[in-house]
Parts: sequence; C-alpha cells; structure tokens
Amino acid sequence: MTQILKVRGLSGSDIERISIKDLEIFDPECLEVPKSLCVWQTYDMLDHFGIETMVVEDLSAEGMCFVNKGVVTIALNNDTYDGCCDDNPRDRFTVSHEICHALHHGKYLLDGCEFTSAFYRHSEVKPYEDPEWQAHRYASALLMPAKMVCKVLDNPDSMFAPEILMEKFEVSYTAATKRIQNLKKMRIL
Repeated sequence: MTQILKVRGLSGSDIERISIKDLEIFDPECLEVPKSLCVWQTYDMLDHFGIETMVVEDLSAEGMCFVNKGVVTIALNNDTYDGCCDDNPRDRFTVSHEICHALHHGKYLLDGCEFTSAFYRHSEVKPYEDPEWQAHRYASALLMPAKMVCKVLDNPDSMFAPEILMEKFEVSYTAATKRIQNLKKMRIL
C-alpha cells in the first residue's frame, strides 16, 4: 500500500487566498488583467525560494516533487517542460500543480523524511488534507484567478464559458469546466 504525507487541511477558499498571495509575487498583473500566467518563468523563479528545479530526460512521470539531500526539488520530464514552454495547457497545469507541492507541501516532506520522500495518492486521506487535491485546486486558481474569471465570463452558464477560459488563460477544456464548477460551488460565480 502506497503511503501519502498528510498535509494541513485547506478549504477551497484557503487555496484561493494562497494562490492570490503567490500571484502577487509571481505576476501581479494576472490579478488585474485577465491573462495567461507565464508558468515556465514562474517555474524558473523557484530557486529564489530555495527550491531546486530540474528537467530529467528519462523521468517516467510528468513531474514530481521530492526532497533531495535536504532540498525540496521539482523534477519535470523533458516533454512536460518543453510543453509548458510551448504553452501546452495540460503541461502548464502539471507544472503549476508541482509548484504547489514545492511551495506549500515541501515543509511536510522535509519534516517527514529521513532520506527521500515523494507525494503519492492514498484513498484514506480526507480530500482537504490530500496534497494532490490541494495541488489541483491550487493549479486551477493560479492559472485562472477567480476575480479574473468573473471579469471574462458574462454568463458562466453559457455553453461557451469553458472555451472563453481556455482561450484567455491557456487551459484545457477539463480544467476550465472544473474551475467553473468549483467557483459556482463556492458561490463566486
């Protein structure tokens, strides 16, 4: 059975606030004007936060966050990094997801490991304590800030709403649809 490091529980609203604080550092303009975050530049800035980044040619996963010799590290496979640089929506989401792990879950890795640990899904962890659930919500909020989604969607129930988000924020149809659903649940839309 695969083990997971349980993280501090966060609500969707907590994750929204965290993503806003991070955007204030990475690209504050994304909080004023609906636009696409330059994810690869954000990834390349992580060394300023003491996070090591690497691109690995033969990494079997798209990306992963782990501790390497006491340093929180993100490894991306070559295709994911190149795709992110080419603004591929899926790869942009994956990199944003890993950024969440590094920035907001790295301390759990550092505290909970003797050698090297990594995040893995485990069905017994409550969703709000699941680092994978949190990283998905974070990536969505980072790429599509709630305030900016509200600015660009006149009618969130329109069948064209996902396509509007896809074009404006360079995200996939799945990510756009899920973001709309989550913002409606939170009564933001």
